[in-house]
Amino acid sequence: MTKRVVQVGTYSRVVELITVEFVCQHCGQPQSYTMYPGPMPKWCFACYRDVRREQARLRKRRQRARQKALEQGDSAPDKV
Repeated sequence: MTKRVVQVGTYSRVVELITVEFVCQHCGQPQSYTMYPGPMPKWCFACYRDVRREQARLRKRRQRARQKALEQGDSAPDKV
């Protein structure tokens, strides 16, 4: 396995690559990636860009609805 030495000040440690297997929450396909330890991925590389774009679109829609309600003098609307 590939190892990486991480050094912060006088402290150092060796971090090894691990193989993680998961099911993409977007396309439902089983995936296997070799990566350094960290949070488990939710989406495969192929779906990541599409999912993030959709999340941004929905976030912007909610922001516009809140802004429109504030401009009209209403209270903020419920979740869209």
